[in-house]
Amino acid sequence: MRLTLRIALRYFLARRRRRAVHFITGIAITGITLGTAALILVLSVFNGFQDLLEQMYGAIDADIRIEMREGKGIVDEGELRKTLQAFPEVDLVAGTLEGKAALRYQGNQRIVRIKGVEQDFFKLNQFRSALSEGDGALIWSDSIVTGIPGLGIANYMGLRTDDFFNPPELVVVPDKIKPGTSPENALRQMPFLPSAFFSFQKEYDDNWVILPIEMTRYLMDYENVLTAYELRLKKGVSSDQFKAQLKVSLGEEYKVLSKFEVHEDIYRVMKNEKFAGYLILTLMLIIAGANIVGGLAVIVIEKQKDISVLKALGATSKQIRNIFLVNGMLVGLTGIIVGGGLAFILGYTQMEYGWMAIEGGETFAVESYPLRLKVLDFVTVSVTVMILSLLAAVGPAIKAAGYTVVEGLRR
Repeated sequence: MRLTLRIALRYFLARRRRRAVHFITGIAITGITLGTAALILVLSVFNGFQDLLEQMYGAIDADIRIEMREGKGIVDEGELRKTLQAFPEVDLVAGTLEGKAALRYQGNQRIVRIKGVEQDFFKLNQFRSALSEGDGALIWSDSIVTGIPGLGIANYMGLRTDDFFNPPELVVVPDKIKPGTSPENALRQMPFLPSAFFSFQKEYDDNWVILPIEMTRYLMDYENVLTAYELRLKKGVSSDQFKAQLKVSLGEEYKVLSKFEVHEDIYRVMKNEKFAGYLILTLMLIIAGANIVGGLAVIVIEKQKDISVLKALGATSKQIRNIFLVNGMLVGLTGIIVGGGLAFILGYTQMEYGWMAIEGGETFAVESYPLRLKVLDFVTVSVTVMILSLLAAVGPAIKAAGYTVVEGLRR
């Protein structure tokens, strides 16, 4: 094997009599280098966008969310809460109640989603980091009721945090209406004063209003019903492992969701796009691999006499084949080292300085492409390149191994 490697290195590094060999090999190495760098960077950008999504949704998502599999919601009689709090992995439990309402303000009206939360809700996540124009206090009292609309709603409706005399009003038609009740009396309505606005993700900013859970219960006419329990786990606890444990403990009656499963469609699209990007750029590497075939084919023709001499000295067809297989892998390895280094430099400088800006980025959550380098991506791309390089070298290697001593010397 050492002899095979030495000969392969000699062929790889030696000066050629034919300039075409240098040219074709150079194109192959350049193509693999650029393809390797591009593939690693594209995968890293997808990593960055995934981190950005997790950061944005992390402002409102808990580690675990528990819902009823069927029915309107969880009947909150305290037993389930006590069961959840008894798990040593659970740090905090908070109930939430969600529904729809009409928001009215100064002649404008908009359908919004309302989410009633307990005070511990703000300890589950980083929601307060997304607040602006106020302290975000949720107050439910006889004198004042406050809420936190999304910034998109606030901009559309023209909401203010200081309009004490003409506050916005939420109107809900409860699910349960007594027979004979007039339409006017069927409505539940209540004004509230925005104590702040939140902004972290357009889907939420344009549609959600966070309220005290007591106000939401009044509007929806639910006394002891919750949409979900949301859990914060203790540090070091794996949400996936605990989720599996919780599913067994609670049974099929409840849905136990991680923060990724709550937005499963978005994360699935992100993963599919990342895989599609990987496949498309792999095709680019396959095209570069075609140059390896051409370069090795010319080397095989150039080295026919050398092959015959090696066979005359006792080299087997397998050893000859391996020489050219290793030669092809050396082309791939060169591309991996140079391309990987280039990707690391470009990726690191992008993370530090954000030199590649997103067009129109001033309207997005970030102004430059987010990016995160992962060792797994470097390994995946390197293995892919080595496999493609090996496959590209198979044809010329088999051709070289098939030469006989007499056939080579005649040429």
